[in-house]
Amino acid sequence: MGQQIVRALLDDGIITKEGIGTLIKARPPKKITLENLIAEKVLSEEALQKFFIHKLQHGALTIGDIEAVEGVDIEPLFRKLSEELHVGYVDLDDTEIDMALFGKVSYQQLVRYNVLPFDETDLGIKVVFSDPLDMGAQDAIQRLFPLKPIQVFLSRPSKIKLHLQRLEVTQSVKGLIAEIRADLRDGGIEKEADESPAVLKLIDLILRNAIITRASDIHIEATEKNCVVRDRLQPGYC
Repeated sequence: MGQQIVRALLDDGIITKEGIGTLIKARPPKKITLENLIAEKVLSEEALQKFFIHKLQHGALTIGDIEAVEGVDIEPLFRKLSEELHVGYVDLDDTEIDMALFGKVSYQQLVRYNVLPFDETDLGIKVVFSDPLDMGAQDAIQRLFPLKPIQVFLSRPSKIKLHLQRLEVTQSVKGLIAEIRADLRDGGIEKEADESPAVLKLIDLILRNAIITRASDIHIEATEKNCVVRDRLQPGYC
């Protein structure tokens, strides 16, 4: 994607062959990347931001395409995008999500449009979209909340997807716990774990969640009334 962006910048005249020649002479045999172009002042961050916004508004790029570009500080770029698109910006890693909202909506719809409602106020429902320009998605999500207007926010698509995966795990765990309790009532403590499909499903779910989050270890701690499962995440994974 990075090399495609470089070619598009050349085609649009935002950078020039002479500028790239200067880069090659200054840092041979450095690969021509956005990071190097900015470092050598062949390309400014402001010009790159305007380029992304223009391409996004004209459908030539998606938010996901922009997130996939290497060598660019993504967070300031996404904040600038939100300003230009006149929507809010939220970093989901630093935001407390109102889990009660998910009892009011279809999880399948959220996955279909890659959106996440995260807060409710007197003025409306705050919803983060991976594509804030998708009016069809906005209309569909608004129908899920007929009593209040939705307020559109932007965030990184990968973070929305990760939170939706975690939500799926949470919902699945609740259902499996109910099944396991029913099994215990039927068979009591004499029932073996491998005789309970719900227990096997729960083990599978724990393993799948560890794979999704790229965990290196799984720690299961039994308490008097509960069981706590902790994953050790690899450094640098977001």
